[in-house]
Amino acid sequence: MFSNGAEYDAFMEMNCYRCRHYVPFEEASPERPMCAIEDRISLATMDEEALPYDWLDENGTKARYTCRRRIGRGRKGADERVEKWTVTGEPPTNRILWEIKDYFAEWDGETVNIVDARKKALIQEVKIEAYNAIVRGLLHEMAKEKEREE
Repeated sequence: MFSNGAEYDAFMEMNCYRCRHYVPFEEASPERPMCAIEDRISLATMDEEALPYDWLDENGTKARYTCRRRIGRGRKGADERVEKWTVTGEPPTNRILWEIKDYFAEWDGETVNIVDARKKALIQEVKIEAYNAIVRGLLHEMAKEKEREE
């Protein structure tokens, strides 16, 4: 549960407002419903029992939680690939771009999510164009370093 309104606002800013599943209440319709997780979080401001803990990972920041659905994860304790499909109505499409011991990057078709695999927490979300520019810059620096060594 959020201890104050600032934590709730920070959660909304870091998770819901950046999520491709977010639909503002005013714009919700049967064809485009609002996210069930965001709806339960709104209800939790009045009833702590409504907070969807199975969809949230504590992250130690002001936002307090990372929404597992926003970073392409399923509900805790469920087969995440199947769960994601069930919740979104879409087959899982996230593609792992790279993975090392404690971190990985996945592309969901719109953005690249850099994730701490140990904490299962989102570190950064970037547009694919920015991610590609970063990778090109790193490859260029690596090539320059290799030339210096030779």
